[in-house]
Amino acid sequence: MLVDQPMLYFLAGRRSALSGDEYVFYVVGAGYMADEVARKLVDEQDAIRDLARIRPVVVDRRGSVESTRFRRTFPSIARFIDETYRPATSIGGYQVLVPARDTPPG
Repeated sequence: MLVDQPMLYFLAGRRSALSGDEYVFYVVGAGYMADEVARKLVDEQDAIRDLARIRPVVVDRRGSVESTRFRRTFPSIARFIDETYRPATSIGGYQVLVPARDTPPG
């Protein structure tokens, strides 16, 4: 999830695929941590490897302040998601993304 709304995990009955980094993502989204500090705490390449291996559904609120902060702070993770995920559906302002190879053609 690229937005700082951990309640969505609870409501969906799921854990974060990047649970070790989730608090940093939350604090970045809320604007309480400098980008440089967050980058020292989260290894983007490790996160990308985990995303590639686990292939979780990703929820984003593209254009929101929280998503913009995440994308600015973790550009490699954002680029990986943009390049390997496709929209499956939208719910309100949330976009549900799935790995592109899981998306049926058409």
